[in-house]
Amino acid sequence: MRINLEDISDISTGVTFRSRLEPEVSGGVRVIQMKDLGTNNRVNLDNIISIHSKPPKESNLIKKGDII
Repeated sequence: MRINLEDISDISTGVTFRSRLEPEVSGGVRVIQMKDLGTNNRVNLDNIISIHSKPPKESNLIKKGDII
């Protein structure tokens, strides 16, 4: 039996930014980028940056169980 990934999941490319992200210590939105993915296929949350941005849409937030 063959099942297409799109039949059992929601696939999203995430948010794209038009320019380089500048880290802001007091930024309210934390951003996971490809560089934050380690060799063990886990996200290293110690180094993700915060930016100033309007709150993201609910669909762009990572939830427990999501695969990045």
